[in-house]
Amino acid sequence: MIKIMKTPLTLLTCAGFVLISVIQLGAAAPLISNLSSRSTLKGADDALIMGFVVTTPDTKVLLRAIGPALANFGVANPLADPVLVLYDSSGEVVVRGTTYKQPPGIPFDPLGEIAAARLQVGAFRVDTFPFTALDQVVLIGSLYRKDSGLAPGVYTMHVTSESDGTGSVLGEIYILEDESEQPLDAPSSASSSP
Repeated sequence: MIKIMKTPLTLLTCAGFVLISVIQLGAAAPLISNLSSRSTLKGADDALIMGFVVTTPDTKVLLRAIGPALANFGVANPLADPVLVLYDSSGEVVVRGTTYKQPPGIPFDPLGEIAAARLQVGAFRVDTFPFTALDQVVLIGSLYRKDSGLAPGVYTMHVTSESDGTGSVLGEIYILEDESEQPLDAPSSASSSP
């Protein structure tokens, strides 16, 4: 899970950059389940960068970079070709995103894991729009990818344009709750007295 860090709240802006840090206010660290940010990329040297800290082993994460589908929500000039790349703290690539649009005969989500993750976190659907979609997604901790999830550490998700284009893009990071920690059989609310 991602925990809010014990640092002062910081809001720093300069030359078009914004840095926001979130603080822990109570004794117990609350958990963040979603980070999202919308930005307008302005060419080759521009990127939307979102950082987060994972504190629990095998953390399952859904990452999305939404560009073309934003047009369906009335966003003017959406980024046509977002590229999503996740880096670890040493700068190594952990994973690259995959477009929702796949060549004929290659299933996008053969086990339905991305669709199930999207439903679990309440993310809006992208795959219902006309399939010109070059929006990107990756589910870390999936059976299809054969990985167990992210290890504890610091990560940054970078969203850029494949063609060095300009436009609005939405970056999303969703942390999925570990279903193994949830009880399999919920107790009944009805009394079972003899």
